[in-house]
Amino acid sequence: MNLIRLAFLLFIVSFGFVIHRLFVIQVLHADKYIPIQKFLKVERVLSLRGEIQDVNHNPLAVNRRVYSVYGNTKKLNEDRSVADKIQSILKISDATMNATLRKNNWQKIASGIDSKIKDSLGTYYPTYLNLEEEWIRSYPEGSLSAHLLGFVGRDDVGNPQGYIGTEGYFEQELRGLPSVAERESDIRGVSLIGGANDQSDGRSGLTIRLTIDRTVQSFLESLLYDGVYQHTAKRGCGVVMEPSSGKIRAMACVPAFIPRNYFMYQDIDFSNPLISTVYEPGSTFKPLVVAMGLEEKKIKEKSTFDESGPVQIGEYAIRTWNNEYHGTISLSEVLAQSSNVGMVRIIQKVDKRKVEQYLTKLGLYEQTGIQLQGEALSLIKDSSEWYPIDYATISFGQGIAVTPIQLVTAFSTLANGGYLIPPTIVESMTDETGNDIFMPPSAHQRVFSPQTVNIMQRLLKNSVDKSEAKYPQKPEGYSFCGKTGTAQIPIEGHYDPDRTIASFIGYFPCGAGEIPKYLIFIMYREPEGSIYGSETAAPTFFEMAKKLILYYNIGLQRP
Repeated sequence: MNLIRLAFLLFIVSFGFVIHRLFVIQVLHADKYIPIQKFLKVERVLSLRGEIQDVNHNPLAVNRRVYSVYGNTKKLNEDRSVADKIQSILKISDATMNATLRKNNWQKIASGIDSKIKDSLGTYYPTYLNLEEEWIRSYPEGSLSAHLLGFVGRDDVGNPQGYIGTEGYFEQELRGLPSVAERESDIRGVSLIGGANDQSDGRSGLTIRLTIDRTVQSFLESLLYDGVYQHTAKRGCGVVMEPSSGKIRAMACVPAFIPRNYFMYQDIDFSNPLISTVYEPGSTFKPLVVAMGLEEKKIKEKSTFDESGPVQIGEYAIRTWNNEYHGTISLSEVLAQSSNVGMVRIIQKVDKRKVEQYLTKLGLYEQTGIQLQGEALSLIKDSSEWYPIDYATISFGQGIAVTPIQLVTAFSTLANGGYLIPPTIVESMTDETGNDIFMPPSAHQRVFSPQTVNIMQRLLKNSVDKSEAKYPQKPEGYSFCGKTGTAQIPIEGHYDPDRTIASFIGYFPCGAGEIPKYLIFIMYREPEGSIYGSETAAPTFFEMAKKLILYYNIGLQRP
């Protein structure tokens, strides 16, 4: 009897100890001994990705509903006639179908099929087939605006991920927030009745409306493809901007990639040279240096300069582009004839620290902030590191390297009254309720006075009207201000005279009393037919201007 009592007492003590330990483990120190995550089943459902539209609400990047098809291999092997019909509908090869049917259970047969094909498979569901809905990114315009849009691929765990362009820059805004459900479960992962059940609703991605006009973009890309073919160039790029607002109406580089087939391209194909590649701007930079001299009152509109021969800078001789000299030339002739000698005379009158300050005000030491993934920084040394030859060559756009979008932004100061206005490609960003949450760039810094801008407008108009090059493509009755550029490409420490970047930048209308509406930049890399911007980029510039005049119904200048 004593043994029974002793055993019972030991049982009570042991049971009490177990209850105490369970209380400690499950109540007092539950987070230490049994992490709650092990008994929570978390499900995340991705939200619908936001669409991208042009300024007129035309779709550029949308979501398309497709389906994946799973087959019951056991049933399909039992009825090969059904398997043959399904194979025919899905257009699957014999090898692929046979390999799938040799596997057990349910197997994926096809993916990315549209609603029409899905409906034709309805009679075989659910006995032979199961269909799973999914969304994929679609680009209705094909390769149009490819470098602007980017593409949607997959991240390391297989979820959709935006890369480059708008898709990459605004990945978080376009992706939205997933819906998350947390359910308490047992150790097998089975949800417990009455257990904790928390759920948070997701939020669809924002709809982004770009400043890009699909029609203008189409005009630009078509002309660039024509130019690349005609001049046997490696690449053609262009920008159409409203200088008064910084809004980009078109931006393109060709040849372009097809976003839907991104996996067929190399990384280099995705680079947008307009924002990601620096180059020496050459003569298109000269108007900015002239404006610096005018603003500092070191030169005047009627100033003249000695061009009797090359300028000697130490051991270097700076010559004109054609090695021809005209004695004394006017400021207007310096630009019209694109005289390197005249430009050196101008920059030598301005303190180099002042030039550095203008380069800073023009935004050339930093990124423009355009809303595209992959913007590069310029390569410009500090003024303390400029040797005399460095300072001289800056005057005609050599020895410094900027991105084309930096040049476009800086040059626009001559077309908008003297202000540096950041470029933008976003018109609005709206949520599910239609609220616009986009905050446009608002920093407008004055760089040049109205007096300087007015003089530059006359000089640049004369540069077009009195240029040695003839422009038969120039629309009659309209005034244009602009400058050609033929920049030699530096190769292993020297310039290759046969490999150039030919360009033209300008704006219109620019007659007396007119407010410029559009700035156009055209660039061809390594054209073979002609190396000069006046013979390659300028014709494309004026053809693009014609398109804009007709599309926007821009009237003739009043006499």
